[in-house]
Amino acid sequence: MAAAINSSMPHGFCNNWRYCFGFGLALFFLCSHSSFAVNLKLAWDPSTDSTVAGYNLAYGTTSGKYTKSVDAGSSTSATVPLLVPGTTYYFVVTAYNSAGLQGAPSNEVALTLPENVPPSVSLTSPQAGTFDDASPIGLTATATDSDGTVVKVEFYEDTTKIGEAADAPYSATWANPSAGSHTLTALAYDDSGAAVRSAGIPVTVNSQTAAPSPSPSPSASPTSAIKVKVMATTSLIKAGQSAKFKIATTDPQTQSMNVNYALSGTAVSGINYSLAGATGQVTIPTGDRSAILSLGTLSTTGGNKTITVTIMPGAAYTPARTSSATIKILSR
Repeated sequence: MAAAINSSMPHGFCNNWRYCFGFGLALFFLCSHSSFAVNLKLAWDPSTDSTVAGYNLAYGTTSGKYTKSVDAGSSTSATVPLLVPGTTYYFVVTAYNSAGLQGAPSNEVALTLPENVPPSVSLTSPQAGTFDDASPIGLTATATDSDGTVVKVEFYEDTTKIGEAADAPYSATWANPSAGSHTLTALAYDDSGAAVRSAGIPVTVNSQTAAPSPSPSPSASPTSAIKVKVMATTSLIKAGQSAKFKIATTDPQTQSMNVNYALSGTAVSGINYSLAGATGQVTIPTGDRSAILSLGTLSTTGGNKTITVTIMPGAAYTPARTSSATIKILSR
């Protein structure tokens, strides 16, 4: 009997990663945890053998030795409860027939649960659009932490903090929005100090009494002329090395500029790479053209992964055509 494993996790853990077995086994972190344990949901593709009556999921903390098991019955998924963060677990799945005879197990999958899973956060309002500077703008966000609690959510207009909220529903009011183009974000902190920034929401604020536009200076460049691109410093790295991305502008900056970015790919944050220092923004210093975003990868098994950095819109720039770059992480 054959199977193939998938894995995905919420918040920063929302990307899929795939292993080859004989059965298709998929891992999902559930939202029901305590600060001391994690519930892990696994799912697999059904066997094509018509005699299969059910499945057993076996696991343990030593490779090749499975001290516990879950009988999933005819279901192709099962939840493993009360796993300990920071511990490596090994999983296999077997199918059995109506007489209880089991087939050969799938090949083994190892998973090290992170010591701390960073929170997830999403800015739910406002939506991207145009607003008047005479009216306050309300911001709301949802935030969760799979292995602890969210202690606060901060709200930002570009790099300026608007306010913060310690309890759900998380909200703040931008009381005096300034005319121009802005990017709104939310930054969530968990009880272990990890912080994750949401994707940016671009908004334009119009002045109700617009002043006459001054004649442009021949040497002046409009803000929209500033383009930001991202490049991978190398296309391949080994798990455990740093994935480095160069984020660059067309010209040296006369003042520091914050650039928003988003992470994606098949790699899972907290499992295949660390979110330490990855706040969703990188600063290009005054007088420089570029800055390096470095993401530390983790030594894990389970096949090659990819991590992609995408430049998000900002108030002082627009993404260039090369607004995304990908690095492949080779499994050890």
